[in-house]
Amino acid sequence: MGRKTFWVVSVLFIFGLTIIFNCLPAFGKGKTPSPAVKTFIPQIKLPAPKTQDFQNYLGVVNDSEFNLTQIRAKMILIEIFNAFCPDCQKNAPRMNQVFSIIENNPSLKPDIKLIGIAAGNDVNQIEPFAKELKIKFPLFADPDNKIHELLGGIGPPAVILSDMNGKVLFVHEGVLDDIDFLLEKIQELHKQP
Repeated sequence: MGRKTFWVVSVLFIFGLTIIFNCLPAFGKGKTPSPAVKTFIPQIKLPAPKTQDFQNYLGVVNDSEFNLTQIRAKMILIEIFNAFCPDCQKNAPRMNQVFSIIENNPSLKPDIKLIGIAAGNDVNQIEPFAKELKIKFPLFADPDNKIHELLGGIGPPAVILSDMNGKVLFVHEGVLDDIDFLLEKIQELHKQP
């Protein structure tokens, strides 16, 4: 094997491992179980969104950080993704579509907010992801996977729907092949008191 071939194979191998480990759910001792329906999401602190539009969208006016329960909404749809995960990249247009449908529905728009948690990614990694895939909702970096672990290491990709108090209403792990099913579930749960 020539030197050039060795380096090409080595780089491809390392790149492949990076993708595999970024797409695998968290594992090992100390892993929090995936959130079950009717359980509560632990208190999660997020940095205030950088743009005024996203602050207004979430109803968050704090300049530093906020809890999920401070988002002004009846329900919060949390997408867990990783910018380098091929399945997450495949999911992105679907989540944009879900966001657009919610935003264009007068009864859902004020009550349901969508955010993304970038498991294992820092801001410098999610900004190009958001720009390239034209993500329309706020994304939050989770470079050390602390938030991802608090959410049970589910996905990526995954979605969790919770109520305003953090009670888990619905969980889907993996690629979202059928957005209609998710939207029907959201509408069904939205009708409940």
